[in-house]
Amino acid sequence: MNRRCSQFSLGFLLCTLMVMIPLSARAATLREEVRGYRQGHEKEIVGELVELLGIPNVASDHDNIARNGDLLLAMLERRGISARRLENRRVRLQRSSAN
Repeated sequence: MNRRCSQFSLGFLLCTLMVMIPLSARAATLREEVRGYRQGHEKEIVGELVELLGIPNVASDHDNIARNGDLLLAMLERRGISARRLENRRVRLQRSSAN
């Protein structure tokens, strides 16, 4: 390997390290912040999950599918996320069996 190539490789390695080390430190800080939030809000998080899982989620049960959608929209809006429900016409699927 010639000298110019090895200098480039060393320079690239140093630049990469200069970028990666602060990113690694930020990732560790972020991980701790997320862990702290989760631990501080565990009851609310689990309560929302239990509420969501308490609504039947069967494709043919249009009323409960709508309730699921409404609950998810409310959860998103509480977090400042704008969302809307998109609906399509109810299509009745028919099954046929070859006997």
